[in-house]
Amino acid sequence: MRPFPLLLALLLASARGAAAGDEAPLRPYVEISGASSKVERPEWLRVTTEGEWVALWCRHVGADATKHEWRYNQPGVPRVDFGACMVLAIFGGRVQNSAGIACVEMADEDERLLFRFDHRSFQTGPNPVAATPYGFFVVPRTPKPVVFEENVQGLIGAPPKWKERARLDAIAEADEDVAIATRAAAALAPDAGPVAKLLEALKPSSVEEDRDIGFGARRIRVALYGDQTTTWVTIVACGDRVGPVGVHCYDGDGDTWSERRDRIAAAYAGHKVVIEDTGLRAATEELFGPEEFRKERARVLGEPLEMEPHPELERAYRLLGSPLSDLRYGLMCGDGGDPPPGRPEIEKVIAHEHAMPVLLDLLCGPNPEGRVFAAEALLRLEKKGTAIPERARKGIEWVRNARIPILVCRGCEMSEEPAKAALGEMLDESGR
Repeated sequence: MRPFPLLLALLLASARGAAAGDEAPLRPYVEISGASSKVERPEWLRVTTEGEWVALWCRHVGADATKHEWRYNQPGVPRVDFGACMVLAIFGGRVQNSAGIACVEMADEDERLLFRFDHRSFQTGPNPVAATPYGFFVVPRTPKPVVFEENVQGLIGAPPKWKERARLDAIAEADEDVAIATRAAAALAPDAGPVAKLLEALKPSSVEEDRDIGFGARRIRVALYGDQTTTWVTIVACGDRVGPVGVHCYDGDGDTWSERRDRIAAAYAGHKVVIEDTGLRAATEELFGPEEFRKERARVLGEPLEMEPHPELERAYRLLGSPLSDLRYGLMCGDGGDPPPGRPEIEKVIAHEHAMPVLLDLLCGPNPEGRVFAAEALLRLEKKGTAIPERARKGIEWVRNARIPILVCRGCEMSEEPAKAALGEMLDESGR
């Protein structure tokens, strides 16, 4: 099922082109139907946001939507462009001899969208086949009321007989992206509250990460799906205390982003915001807390210098040292063999004449992958003749043998595992 979201995108793109002709009948861009859904009661639904879609698909396949992560996408949720589209979903309930639900015709009328459907029925004689049929239909987005009509004609070859099954009210097209930005910006406030309260206020669409980063801290990353944007909020917490928080709002369409940018950025008034071509980023100023997280790291690894790095290394230092950074330890990542996040930065540090103080700081820093990158860099420099302080040797051994899982990328393979094996592989690579 892995290629399916890509397949859906390709079908959607081609269907849009086909539907552009004036004489083409109105049809769903994509239809997904079958005979076996975990939803066992009749339902007729309109889905307009990615969060609703993830929840519905997971209910359909019997998965836990709160544990859904797009990175793995275990339930196989298809991607849908909810800026231009919506999904009409039909569940037939417990019936017999149905292979699924099919669209018969659509009509975009002045006051409503009419959607007519039928079961893909078959005959079996005296032993009927039980089914819970379903149909998902990606159609052009509209706020109009939607009327579902089913063909209830049971005679083969007879003309259809339409019966209204459901009538959905018109929807108000609120700016969901701005509403999400307002909630995400509130998470940056110093009094954002305990973790549970903050997560409840964010109303996340999915939890993308919740893992131990060592020394009593964990990192939580949630996604908030809007009409055009996806906003990721990353929280570092000790117990139920909130530490650093980072926000990344992304809109893959530069044209729609240019239209929405100012309205969304306004929601972050009072916070330091970096505007990008396809989104924005913001974070709390404090990147080394919470205090108990800092103290426990210092007890085990030594006090960080929290230095001002050489200007040429400042970006690398901030990325590798922030607990909010989403790094991957490895040499290559993905089909194209691109370096994973963190690799170009550590290579830049290693090559710089002021590398040592930066690496010593990163070795006892709050980012688990950043610590492993620093350990690798120090060992490589030692092999080339650079003297390594005794404090650093102890830190390297702790990082090497720690059981804290790190995110490792080996080409197309991703894993969470302790650092020892991956660190050994990187040191062996190319005779390092």
